[in-house]
Amino acid sequence: MPITATHHDTINTLFAYGTLLPGEERWHILARFAVDEGHPDTASGVIYDTGLGYPAAMFDGDGVVHGRTFRLLDTSLTDALCVLDDVEGVVDGDYTRVLITTATGVRAWSYQCGTIAGMTPTRLHDGNWLTRPR
Repeated sequence: MPITATHHDTINTLFAYGTLLPGEERWHILARFAVDEGHPDTASGVIYDTGLGYPAAMFDGDGVVHGRTFRLLDTSLTDALCVLDDVEGVVDGDYTRVLITTATGVRAWSYQCGTIAGMTPTRLHDGNWLTRPR
């Protein structure tokens, strides 16, 4: 079960599954805070194509979400989380930063969909944003 983020946590890993991945449109935002290009990983949950050009995940489903786990630079961890929270719409309630445990046992932050208003979500049954129909 995901745990809602607090400002006091010092977890320095992030599980990304969509536009923050290398080669995707928002990778440049994460790249400046990541130690490297991350490692393939999965998490329990369900991922959707929102129909708006980005995915949404819920980490309490019965499926699997494919992504990558990144270690964030300790020297800029606070800045990284602030920037990523802004990019992901945490302030607006679009997404919530949650703490999950990935299939490889890594405790990591990730972004869970907070609202589906304005979306026409389609479940990606293979759990992978990168292999979605385009």
